[in-house]
Amino acid sequence: MTDQNLIGKINVTGLALPSEFKQFIDNGASQAVALWNPIDLGYSAIYLANDLIKGEEAKPSAVFSIGRVGEITLDDTNSAPMAAPFQFDKSNIEEFSKIY
Repeated sequence: MTDQNLIGKINVTGLALPSEFKQFIDNGASQAVALWNPIDLGYSAIYLANDLIKGEEAKPSAVFSIGRVGEITLDDTNSAPMAAPFQFDKSNIEEFSKIY
């Protein structure tokens, strides 16, 4: 969008590290970008592992509470997203680009 002078006409978004995408938030080529939050994913994984150790059964349609992140429902392959992606935009890209 930057090279073709299409900033403001088309918004680019996706999954990216804030440090690598900051320039596109700054120049207006994108309003926001997302990234899986490793803190939430780790928290969710440990919470779920604890339930499994205590005897909860992982089976299709099983519902698990994962604390502050919410609940997950396993699909027919016993999979579920364990946390929503974190969004970076003009309000926080500066701070997080220094971390990630």
